[in-house]
Amino acid sequence: MTEYTVFGSSPVPATPSPESARIVKRMSGNRKLQDRTRPQGLSLRLNRLAIQVFGNAWRSPKGAREARYGGVSGRYVSTSDSAPGADAARGVLLWLHGGAFVAGTPRMDQHLVAGFGAAAGIPAFVPRYRRAPEHPFPAAADDVLAAYRGLLAAGFAAPSIRLAGMSAGGALAAGLLGDLAREGLPMPGTVLLLSPVLDLTTATIRRTDAVTRDPFISPDFVERTNLVYAGGTPFTHPRLDVLGADMRSWPPTLVQTGGLECVSGDAELLGSRMRAAGAPCEVQLWPGQIHGFQFFKTPEGEAATAYATRFVAAPPVT
Repeated sequence: MTEYTVFGSSPVPATPSPESARIVKRMSGNRKLQDRTRPQGLSLRLNRLAIQVFGNAWRSPKGAREARYGGVSGRYVSTSDSAPGADAARGVLLWLHGGAFVAGTPRMDQHLVAGFGAAAGIPAFVPRYRRAPEHPFPAAADDVLAAYRGLLAAGFAAPSIRLAGMSAGGALAAGLLGDLAREGLPMPGTVLLLSPVLDLTTATIRRTDAVTRDPFISPDFVERTNLVYAGGTPFTHPRLDVLGADMRSWPPTLVQTGGLECVSGDAELLGSRMRAAGAPCEVQLWPGQIHGFQFFKTPEGEAATAYATRFVAAPPVT
């Protein structure tokens, strides 16, 4: 089957750049740290504190403020304050942050989000969904669905909503699509998934990691946080088994993941199942890259972000 591409050619290089190789070497100790991290007690508090410090180290982008949609609070980045000619009438970017369901925050992603929104000339909303273990499934999924409903109620037409999710936020984004299909709600115009965690059983992750060991993400850590998020609900539940969903009505989707990531198998599986269902999905595996490589100022990070920004700014015609 011919691979779906957004713009007719892929920006993915054949080999990793020296800059990205240095990043991988510098960050390779993260897996050992995750092996010791538990989603509870002091370990969880320290993990959340580290992410909070990272997020607070950056000044809020111009135009970022608190907002609520559907009763869910979050960060709203108004690109009209930072991008001349930006207009909310063109749509909105609904961005679901990562953090393994237990530790992420809207502030952590807001600079990356601001860049996407500013380039596309649309505002962005990053909901502060409830996190496990204090609020297990379906709390986060319910919050994401409520935020989407809130955007519709605020006057954003569904096709003008661009949905995006990173890491665990990718699972929530895919889960939202399943919810919309089951409830008969209109789909967003496009979907961007960055290093999504999709097979919550971690079976796919472990198979991928056995072939290419992920130097950054620990499959054991992913399994622990997924179990805490599920809170005893079987992973076969329709709202958790996103790869088993009926994808026939899903909108055009772009997935980017690093070639060293243990979640890259999840991305490939999603792509094959979406295309088998007749839904357009481009999957990019960037060689030599680790989880969240778009955050880094490397040739790959900048090229991937530029391509994804074009996707957000100019939704493809199916």
